Amino acid sequence: MNHFLAELKRRRVVRAALVYIGAAFVVLQAADLFVEAFQLPPVVFATIGIASIVGLPVTLVLAWAFDVGPPDADREAAGLAPMSSRWLSVKSLIAIVVLVLAGVMLGLTPKYFLGPLDGPANTTVRRYEILLPDHAPIEFLGSSPLSVPTLAMAITPDGNQLIYAGPADGDTTQLYVRDLSEFEAHPLPGSKGAYAPFISPDGQSVGFFANDQLRVVPIDGGDARIIAETPNPLGGAWWGPDRIIFNDRESNEHWWVSVTDGTPTRLPIDQSEAPAGGGVGIGQEYQPLPDGERFLVLTTPGRIAAYAPATGSLQTVMDIPVNVRVASDTLVYAIGNDLLAVDFDATLAAISGDEWTVGSDLRRDGGIAQFVLSDRTLIYATGAPYGQRHLALVDLDGRIEPLDIPAARFSGAAFSPDGNKLAITIRENQLNIWLYDLGTLQRRKLTGGGNNFQPHWSGDGDSIYFSSDRAGNGQNVAIYRTPADGGPGDAVRVFERGAVVVIDKLHAGDLATTSQRSGEIGNDIFQIDLRNGDIRPLASRPDYTEVLGNLSPDGRWLAATVDATGRYEIIIMPADGNDGRRVQITTEGGEEPLWAPDMSEIYYRYGSKLYAVPITFENDRPVPGQPRMIFDDDTWQNLLGFSYWRNPADGRFLIQRTDQPSNSQSLRVVEGWKNREPSPPRTND
Repeated sequence: MNHFLAELKRRRVVRAALVYIGAAFVVLQAADLFVEAFQLPPVVFATIGIASIVGLPVTLVLAWAFDVGPPDADREAAGLAPMSSRWLSVKSLIAIVVLVLAGVMLGLTPKYFLGPLDGPANTTVRRYEILLPDHAPIEFLGSSPLSVPTLAMAITPDGNQLIYAGPADGDTTQLYVRDLSEFEAHPLPGSKGAYAPFISPDGQSVGFFANDQLRVVPIDGGDARIIAETPNPLGGAWWGPDRIIFNDRESNEHWWVSVTDGTPTRLPIDQSEAPAGGGVGIGQEYQPLPDGERFLVLTTPGRIAAYAPATGSLQTVMDIPVNVRVASDTLVYAIGNDLLAVDFDATLAAISGDEWTVGSDLRRDGGIAQFVLSDRTLIYATGAPYGQRHLALVDLDGRIEPLDIPAARFSGAAFSPDGNKLAITIRENQLNIWLYDLGTLQRRKLTGGGNNFQPHWSGDGDSIYFSSDRAGNGQNVAIYRTPADGGPGDAVRVFERGAVVVIDKLHAGDLATTSQRSGEIGNDIFQIDLRNGDIRPLASRPDYTEVLGNLSPDGRWLAATVDATGRYEIIIMPADGNDGRRVQITTEGGEEPLWAPDMSEIYYRYGSKLYAVPITFENDRPVPGQPRMIFDDDTWQNLLGFSYWRNPADGRFLIQRTDQPSNSQSLRVVEGWKNREPSPPRTND
């Protein structure tokens, strides 16, 4: 042993090891600064650290093999063997093995005895921002039906690749692939028109929707395949390696399909806990659980549940309506503009423990929170404060005039008959209706107690009708009437528990058209006489969704939003229910029809555009002309119910706008998001 140690010293092996360790330390310190300065992913630092570990035993072997000690003549004088014979000797080979083992142990010491080389990245949270190319920002609306927001990105299971929807040639989108270890994003061939991407369990393929079709394409390139026809789809997910579940008709119907035979089969949904007069539906997103057989879904009335598509069973996980994603033993969900995480037992489908904050300034489009995650990586988009909107007036020439009213969480609104006042819903802790004087812009609160929303003025301007859940501790929805100058109000009609009813429009004689969900799928249009609460159906085809109805000023015709063609279009039908005289007004999509006072036009919204289509009558039958666009505003918000209201005094339209652009050049990344940090105060939802 003494001879071996002496030989190590003579061959300067110990010195070489010390020099190498010192140099490696300097390199790792510089690499840490370099990775931080250029916002590179942690894998870069980890690669340098592994290379440093591997290099140590190599250095020791080379130092032994290439003896830099005395020449052979001096070695013989000292009684030592010549170098050539020492290198090939058995003792030399044994020494090399010993050196390799010693080098490996020394190299692994920092990892297993002193902690990982990239300790902060593995034991704490690491946050940084990635920039997307100028020509390929992420598009949050893209080509989805009627510009309805969908989840615009997906992440591979290993957390190394981001797939997102970005711009393509023309007014459409395509998918891009961005490796987190690279700076560039590459377009995915065959994905033109794509939105709502979702990744296969093996991380090799991505499913998406385009042109009313469900398609699949390999992430590393290849031909895209059409799996199924899907009218107005909003979301999908892989169900194991060879099946996909998806929705269509804007998530009113749910299906599964094999990726090989392409024949969709309707998914069952357990209705055992459906509220009276209604049904249990599930939302547009499916988040796969680790067992590969269940999904987290948003259900009505407002809860997160574990859904088993094979049986249709639903097991409640959370009783609040949130956007949720799952990564093995943790759930992440959105509350306001914050991302919160909580421990999750996937087998029991149950949460436990205290929540903690993993992200803030989250972007939310409509009800969709824009974030994705793997066990290691969380990526999310930042946006404007959730629900904050500005009010603006638009004339028939498309000129926009912002109202000097502070931004708030506005929703449904209505003008008084003289056009001087505005009733509008504002969410604070609860939903309530406020009145604005459009001359002075002064406001006062009209309602209180429960949630009160969707106001409408009576024909004489003395009363305001609205929907409220105050009738049954948040369980029953009723239509109320209250004096416009203030007062307690009284219920006009109370609906069955769990029914979803809103007034679409109020017409002469206080006749209201309403959209009401009936059963598992579909919506129907009813007319309610608000003077006595009488109700009758106007459009109730069981196979279609018929919503957002509007009676003509003479009361003879109903304009409605109907998905009979697989896409939402504007249909005119007699108010007496004669289906044989239906006339389709639009062919390229449309919703939210509104009659001009003289019935010469129908206005309608399509995405961020407002159109007007001329209407003439021949032989007592409406005949549509060529639509013209009035304005296009990508900050215009798509709301529940109608998204615009006409002022009877000057004919201008009220819209709600957001400061949030329709795309983004950057995304936030959180590595090690499961490691808990002190949670800052949460923003209000």
